[in-house]
Amino acid sequence: MNSYYAAALLVAAATSAVIALIAWQRRSAPGAIGLMMFLLADMVWAGTYAVRWIVTDPAAQLFWLDATYFGVAFHVTFFTILVLQFTDRAHLLTRRNLALLAVVPIITLILLWTDPWHGLFFGGQHTTGAILSGGPWFWFFVIYTYTQIFITIGLLIQAFLRASSLYRLQTSAILFGACLPVAGNILSLAGFSPFPGLDLTPFIFTFSGLIYAYGLFGFRMMDVIPVARHKLVDKMKDGVIVLDANQRIVDVNPAVQRLIGVSIRAIGKSAVDVLNERLHLDQVGDPKAVHLIDLRVSEDPPCEVELQAVPLLDKHQQVSGHLLILHEITERKQAEAELQRAQEALETAHHELQQSFAREQQLARTDDLTGINNHRSLMHLAAREFKVAMRYRQPLSMIFFDIDFFKQVNDTFGHAMGDQALIHTLETVRTELRETDLIGRYGGDEFVILLPQTSAQEALPLAERIRASIADMRLDTGKGPLSLAISIGIAESIDNALLPDTVESLLSRADQALYAAKQAGRNCIRIF
Repeated sequence: MNSYYAAALLVAAATSAVIALIAWQRRSAPGAIGLMMFLLADMVWAGTYAVRWIVTDPAAQLFWLDATYFGVAFHVTFFTILVLQFTDRAHLLTRRNLALLAVVPIITLILLWTDPWHGLFFGGQHTTGAILSGGPWFWFFVIYTYTQIFITIGLLIQAFLRASSLYRLQTSAILFGACLPVAGNILSLAGFSPFPGLDLTPFIFTFSGLIYAYGLFGFRMMDVIPVARHKLVDKMKDGVIVLDANQRIVDVNPAVQRLIGVSIRAIGKSAVDVLNERLHLDQVGDPKAVHLIDLRVSEDPPCEVELQAVPLLDKHQQVSGHLLILHEITERKQAEAELQRAQEALETAHHELQQSFAREQQLARTDDLTGINNHRSLMHLAAREFKVAMRYRQPLSMIFFDIDFFKQVNDTFGHAMGDQALIHTLETVRTELRETDLIGRYGGDEFVILLPQTSAQEALPLAERIRASIADMRLDTGKGPLSLAISIGIAESIDNALLPDTVESLLSRADQALYAAKQAGRNCIRIF
């Protein structure tokens, strides 16, 4: 019988060793390191217990039975580490807390191996059979161990209640594996073992190790670092989707269904199949980069979201999944659209205002009747051209003309026809001017033409053409045809350093030449 016990225990030890090796290879998974340590303790427990059934010397049997405690003492401690890692409480595993967890196991080993001097552990009940009873420290260790087990089971129950459906499968597997050894150990301590003298606990722990491994790795949860359900607050407005390394949906929160109509039923399905139509995940570039995309996910009612794709990297900086955060921005987009419309309206109003201002500026410079420069604009242009002529010592001529006997035109044909006569006169004059020549209304029927870079003698042929064109002009009226004549005076700027010329002087000389033309008779030209 002993050989059968030994063989079974060796198989259990080997099984634990193999699963521990697998856990080491998958050590990036949550709880994998804790599982590996748990299984190594179980391997030591089962292995040393197997040797106890192989040896026949009572002293050797006692030694190897005591050696099982190198695994027994730390077994529950390592299980606690596994549960803390699995339930996203790895931050509690500080050096101080790990040292505190190791205190009781280390004291237990010390008291066990020094028991002959004080009897605190075995209490005089040291036999070659299973260690199912003992002294004060033995029962303290039993109570401590079960307290720790029940606390970890409580953490697993809490994780189960908070987990989504897929995580519940995983959590329930871990929870079931934790409860099995408790039941088996209670049966062994109570003396109900079907195998006399054999402690079934290492076998049960090996079986639990298989369940833990399946729970951690069978559901392939190692492909993504699990996010504890309590972090995905059900009432949060932002939608949260967790994807694993294979782009499968691992978890969603209720806001996702409100935003894009995807519920927890999508868990376990391909993200491309479920989400691509709405979120266009195939357009996301570098999987290691954080992406921020604005998407319209619904037209009626309009719904726009900001998709933030955050890669989840393991300690080797490899992508182990993605966290998708959906933030509704419908109101913001609507506000931006309204602001854009307001800006466009403001720009339109500004453009219209500029055009209106330009028109007003033009009107301020233009004579209402004839469309040429008014008196103010004329004087401004004359001052500018005179200054240029004086600076560069260039000639500047001025033609000053008016319509002969224009008052008789108004009295005979009426002011409306008089206005028409002015308009036609200016249209005729402007056809004779060069692009560089400037014309303006001085007042009433008096007009001034500025001729840059032109002497008085050069201006005379232009004046003759203007005079002749006006003389040939005929206007039909209700009282018969109307013909007009103009008198013209010409003056040129004077370049005299001793007696500097001015634009007022130039205008005065042109006016005097016009007066001389009037004195000479109708339709005359004079140069001053």
